[in-house]
This record gives sequence, C-alpha cells and structure tokens, in this order.
Amino acid sequence: MAVALAGAAPAHAQSVDDVVVSPQASGRWLRAESQHVVVYSDENPEILRKTVADLEALDQLLRGLYGRQDGPPPRKFPIYLVRAAEVGANMNTQYRRFMPSAAVTALSLDVAEVEDIFAVVVRDDFAFFGVVDWTAGDDVVLGAYAFHFFSENFPFRQPRWLTKGAAIYYSSVDIQPKTLAIGRTPALFDDALAMRGLERIPDIIAETGDAWSLPERQRFDAQSALLVRYLWADPDRKARLATYLDRVAGAEGDPKAIWAEVFGQPLEALPDALRAFVRKEPVVTTLTRVGGPAAPIKIRRMPAGADDLILELQQMKTGAAPDRADLLSKIRKAAARRPDERYSRQALARAEITLGDRDKGEKLLTQLLAEDGDNLQALRLMGTSKLYRAAADKANRTALLAQSEAYLRKADAAEPNDYQTLFLLAQTMTEGDTPSPERLALLRRAVTLAPEVTKIRLVAAMAFLYADDAATAYQLLKPISADPNGGLAASQAKRVLDAMASVAAQTDPK
Repeated sequence: MAVALAGAAPAHAQSVDDVVVSPQASGRWLRAESQHVVVYSDENPEILRKTVADLEALDQLLRGLYGRQDGPPPRKFPIYLVRAAEVGANMNTQYRRFMPSAAVTALSLDVAEVEDIFAVVVRDDFAFFGVVDWTAGDDVVLGAYAFHFFSENFPFRQPRWLTKGAAIYYSSVDIQPKTLAIGRTPALFDDALAMRGLERIPDIIAETGDAWSLPERQRFDAQSALLVRYLWADPDRKARLATYLDRVAGAEGDPKAIWAEVFGQPLEALPDALRAFVRKEPVVTTLTRVGGPAAPIKIRRMPAGADDLILELQQMKTGAAPDRADLLSKIRKAAARRPDERYSRQALARAEITLGDRDKGEKLLTQLLAEDGDNLQALRLMGTSKLYRAAADKANRTALLAQSEAYLRKADAAEPNDYQTLFLLAQTMTEGDTPSPERLALLRRAVTLAPEVTKIRLVAAMAFLYADDAATAYQLLKPISADPNGGLAASQAKRVLDAMASVAAQTDPK
C-alpha cells in the first residue's frame, strides 16, 4: 500500500566538513543538533549526520500521522551513540563507561530521571539476529526516539504496552530518499520471542497482574510490539482500539469487559488471533516523502574533556551509580587534567555535589556563575545542592530553601520551559498539609514537559491527592502501575491506586 506523506522531506546531502570547532573544543566527540534531537557520537560526521537526518524523518512521519504539527518541541531529545563491541570481545567498553554492570549484549537504555531524559544506544546492524535490518543499523536509535515521542505527546492515560509497542513498531521503518515503509517485523523483537507465553497478553491489555516472571518481563516489549502490529494492520481494528482507549481513559469499568464490548470478542480470544496473524505476510505501508528542504543539522566538536567524561556524566544521571567512590575518583582525575576547561569544571562540580564534597562543588559553581551568571546548569546545580542541604539541616531548612529558590528562579528566567527547574522549584514549596496553587501549577507543567519521569509523576500525583483531585492523580499513576518492568515506581503507584480504590469503595453511597 502506498500513500503520500505531505511535509516529509528527503534528507538532502550536506557537506561533512563543516563541523564547528570552538576555542575549547578539540576532542573526539561530536554534538549534532537539529530541530528535535541532539545526538552525541565519536564516529565520523557523515554517519552522525545521516543518523540525525533519519531521526528527523521519523519525527516528521510521526507528527504527520498523529497530528502533532503544532510548533517546536519544548525540549530536544538527547541521544548518545556508542559503538558496538568488537567481534570476539567480552565486553562493550564504551557502553560500560555509562553502565559498568551492563551485559555484553546490552543495546540501549532509556533514562527518564529528574536530572535528565536521554537514551544511550549501541549503533550496529545486528546481523547476528538473522532478521533483515531495514534501518541500516539504526533500529535501537529510531526505537528510542519513537518511545520518547509517544511518551511526550500522549502523556497521561497512554497504556505502557501501547507506548512500548509503538516505539518498536517504528524502529523498523525503512527510510529511503523518496519513501518510508512502515509495518515490517522489527529486527530486534522478532515474533518467535513474542509467541512464547501468549497467555499473558490479556494481562498486558488489561494492565493487571503482579507476578511477572523474569522471562515474562523480558517478553513484555516483544509482545507489546506484536500486539501493536496486529491492531494497526487493519483499519477497523485500529479504529476500535481508539474507541477502547477512550473508554478506558474514562475509567468506565473493567478493561476486559470494555475490550469484549468494543472488539466483539473476549480478550481471552486474542492469543489465537495473534497466532493467526503472524502466519501472514506483514502489512507494509509505503509513504511517499514530499515537501521542502530537510531541516538543518549543526555539528560541533565537543571539548576535550568530553572524551573522558561525557558518558560518566550520564552515568551520574541514571540515579543508580554502581560504585560512587570509583566514579567520583575517575571524574576527579579526568577534570584535574584540564583545570581551566569549563566543561571539565562543571562536570566536577556535579560530581562533588552528587557524590563527593558539597562545599567544593558549590565553590566551583560560584566560580562558574561569576563567569556566566545565566549558566542554566550551574544555577540548577546550585539550587539542587541547597535542597540537599535543607533536607539534612532542619535548623536552617527555611533559609536553605529560600537560597535554593533564589537560584532556581534565576534558572527559570534563563530557560522558562526547563522541566528540571520547575520540579525543583516545586520542591522548595513543601511546607503545609495542602499544596499551594503555585506548587500544583509547577508540578503540572513539569509533568507536561517530562511525562516520562516517573518520580515527577509520583510526587505530582500525591500533591494532587492532597489537593482533593483524585482524577488527575489516577491519570498520572495508572500507566506507571501497569508496567511490569517499572520496578519500585510501579509498586508505589499500584499501592496508591489500591488505597484510592479502597477509600472510594468505603465512601460509595451504594
């Protein structure tokens, strides 16, 4: 099937020798920025430029298909590309700079924390999977961006299985100069994996079930992808899915009963339908790319300090540094080699505040702010440091919260749509049993700008509960609670929802 996709432009060739070099920039790592993404890589500029152009093509496709053509995004999505392990190697050295405990087979990690939202991705053609790689090595890259797109643009009652499945569905898009083809079997999530244990499909759809075994959790993504391919392969099923989602979003009743009513068959019949579906050829839709010139891509070389610190900095933002002392020592040694480089000094300041000597970290930040009073990261880090101090010093809590708020107000003025700043500002306003209207507004804006961050969702949900807005709290918590790979956040969300249901049952006049 072939249709025209208005507004999607071919990625015209651009020169690869126009990399901008700043006075302090002499490292290997490159930073490529386009309209919707910022991609970091130490591969050559030509590969980097093609990857960014493909990501923009995918973004244009998704915005056209899902009606999200309403202005620039609030925040460009950062992706860090790392090289795959060499054949025969027993570890992926680059990836383990970011995640030391990662298995050699690790391919990517999507991080959504208060400190940052980004993805670290191994770029490879994955020929060893035995499936045709239609994306020339960018499966995981495209999937990471698609996951971010759906998380960002459908922030409230989008089921986790649909977000994950849609991301994998679009990871296999075949991007050519004049066409895009969607609907092929994803190279990294083949049907053989998805077909094992299909009896859990009703639980995935109904967003129920707590006792997920490790193999079942590992199959969740593959089965979500198969489910999305099945539902989207037929226009009637796709339309019924939209109706189903609207009904579920309204919390109208049991999802299994709603499914049976909307689709005309019980949810338990779905596994057999999926088995029949995979025996057929994939339904591939080819879209013609038409439109104006490709979006510009700016590439600049990073400071030399990035060679030693760029992935270590991102490791600190995962919220789970495996060896804090080792990471701190590594950053201190790397920064000491370049004491005058701003990039290294700012990296060291973050490490000291997060892992080491907070006094030293604040001294570095004071120097950085003396050089540039609008340095967003330095302002935000200083506000964060004061929040840390306030949590540990009850006697001076009020004064420290005021200091934190002052730095964060300056950060907000420098960048009004920074979700980290908005959330941190809300954390300076925690006094009293009932959250203030300003705190609620800040949390609502932070969730809107960063719906992927479960910690922000949890904090916001509790604030809205205390403000007697249970409906908003439900919308925030339900997608988290139903994620079998959601860990502690999913457990916390489920406990709160169970408590809400119990209270509602006790107060129901029936």
